Amino acid sequence: MIKAITYIVATYNSARTINRCLESFRELSDDRITVIVIDGCSSDDTIEIVQQYSDVVSAFVTEPDSGIYDAFNKGLALASTPWVGFVGSDDFLTPDSRGLFDYVIGKEDACDFATGSVMLFDAGGKSIKPVGELWTWERCRKRMLVAHVGALFN
Repeated sequence: MIKAITYIVATYNSARTINRCLESFRELSDDRITVIVIDGCSSDDTIEIVQQYSDVVSAFVTEPDSGIYDAFNKGLALASTPWVGFVGSDDFLTPDSRGLFDYVIGKEDACDFATGSVMLFDAGGKSIKPVGELWTWERCRKRMLVAHVGALFN
């Protein structure tokens, strides 16, 4: 199967959350996805944890950076798929993500951006509320309608 989506995961001292994030990619078990992890030179156990996911993580870079957007840009330079998604180390994907994947793959000539809703959880893992609304230029000019973790960019 051809890789179609790259997810870039930014980490820094994320030992508490990165396991759940990478485990969600393992559980998806979707051959269309590539995962790149960019770490800002963590001083906790993040690096060791990421190394335990070599079956999930296609590329892993750990070096000083200037923050999450610098890390995302480093990952973007390594991506080679038509679609790219960005997640933080405390984010995770659910099996429902496949619906968005199925929607965008093969539509690269017709679609530049796609988004699905996401669920916010509290620190204890309890769902708080869904985030994401129907996206239009007019509505987006007034306020942000989507969460970056639920978006894919062509």
